[in-house]
Amino acid sequence: MSVPPCQVVPLLLLVLPAVALAQAGGLETEPPVRQLELTQVAQPELWVAPGQSLLVLLDAPLDMEAMRQARAIEGLRHVEVAERSVTLLLSAGVKAGARLKYTLRFADGQPAEGVTLVLRVDSAKAEPAVEVYRGAVPATALRQQGAALNARVEALLSQEASLLPLMAAGLLVPGCVRSFDVNHNVEVTAPGLFHKDAWLHAAPGRMALEVTLTLPPGAPPWAPGAVQLTELSHPGPLPVRGLKLLGGTVLQPGTTTRLLLEWDTPGETKDLNYTLEVDEQNGKRGVLIRNLTPLEAPPDAVPRKEKKP
Repeated sequence: MSVPPCQVVPLLLLVLPAVALAQAGGLETEPPVRQLELTQVAQPELWVAPGQSLLVLLDAPLDMEAMRQARAIEGLRHVEVAERSVTLLLSAGVKAGARLKYTLRFADGQPAEGVTLVLRVDSAKAEPAVEVYRGAVPATALRQQGAALNARVEALLSQEASLLPLMAAGLLVPGCVRSFDVNHNVEVTAPGLFHKDAWLHAAPGRMALEVTLTLPPGAPPWAPGAVQLTELSHPGPLPVRGLKLLGGTVLQPGTTTRLLLEWDTPGETKDLNYTLEVDEQNGKRGVLIRNLTPLEAPPDAVPRKEKKP
């Protein structure tokens, strides 16, 4: 089934339908085939002319047996039924202004009463073909998908293009933005909480940190509490944004999750050196990370060894 030409242009993940361009050289083109949605009109009206045929294209298969057994319609000289189309040829003597009704029966039996096409006789308005859809017209469906995608983009933009949704989706990995393994910088301030890996992600104007934490079976649940971020050249603590545990607010015994947070940075980041401490809510099992800097670890850096739960 033909679909009006369109382009899909990737821009901020937006899908934007483009306007169909006229053919070069000013050549005449055939008028576009009219598209009708049965969800919008129960009995579509189609324009026909005496002695001329109308091709009705469908997006669902017909009940071929039921269609062949249908009674003849006065004024229709010939009917040709295919799986997804019907060709209707009017008799030459049908008068202008007449209204004929022709019923389609679909293979899935829906709707039970079938779909009635109203054929209106008018030679000036007669159309050679019409597309009839039980679902959405493809161009409409594309616009609906684009609108839904645009809404998701707007939601991300409302978060000031935060890096957190990318981490939550698993899209922020080494090689995307700039990611640095900082697992060797992580310390747990009391027994009973373990970390598996940690990544620092750096982008212009901001940094984000993710630390994978694990609680052994039988340990008390863990929830993040107060957070303190400092930088060597900056006096006093700095604000952080979006502190969260992925998948909930509390890390339960015998489970693993990621701790996520981010903060704003000056334009130049190579000389920055942060220390981050996340306390336990009503407890002593905190997470301390020193020397958070967007630089590769020195060759002599030795990863810290920890006991596994």
